[in-house]
Amino acid sequence: MKLSQVRIEEVEEIFQSPRKAVFCLFLGDSSKRFFPNKLTIIAKANFDHENIGFAVQIAIIGESHFLQLRRYSDNKIIYTELLACVDPRELGFFPDFSGDFKHVKSIHIRRLCQECRVSIRCQIEIGDKTKERRRFVPKIRDGKNTPGNRLKICFPGYLKPRTIVAYTINSSKLVVRTVHEYVAHDLLIEPITSNTTVIFKG
Repeated sequence: MKLSQVRIEEVEEIFQSPRKAVFCLFLGDSSKRFFPNKLTIIAKANFDHENIGFAVQIAIIGESHFLQLRRYSDNKIIYTELLACVDPRELGFFPDFSGDFKHVKSIHIRRLCQECRVSIRCQIEIGDKTKERRRFVPKIRDGKNTPGNRLKICFPGYLKPRTIVAYTINSSKLVVRTVHEYVAHDLLIEPITSNTTVIFKG
């Protein structure tokens, strides 16, 4: 694993709502229209799984994240997911799918990408506001001997909100679980969680 990180003390505390978040998917060549250098990256980690032919990159960007999956056989990024409080098109991003939470508390996505031979299932949900931090570790039970890793950041502030991105991967699928704790103006935590499964079609 390779890890790079900025000092968390240097990150400005911002009150945000998950209602302003946008979830985006970039599949196959669409990942060329995703530009990470336009985002403020707080922590980034690269995980190599050469034995099964993939590499995974995770980045935490404020109380949000992006994750990319690269295939070694053709050195191609076949899957990118982004959750962020941004307008993707203002940044020049053109995802295959984007959805927001202005009028809903959950998003369910199913996609098939023939170009990169994967199918995707995603579920993203906003939880109820809470005064107490709940113990949350994204648990992934996906059989034995499945390599996995995670990236976790605790931010400064009274509630010390967290972002956690965890995944497992094997030769048939990638499973990703995330939690993002947003702190509202009333000093309550409003979590948003995502669950994604990317199935490789061979």
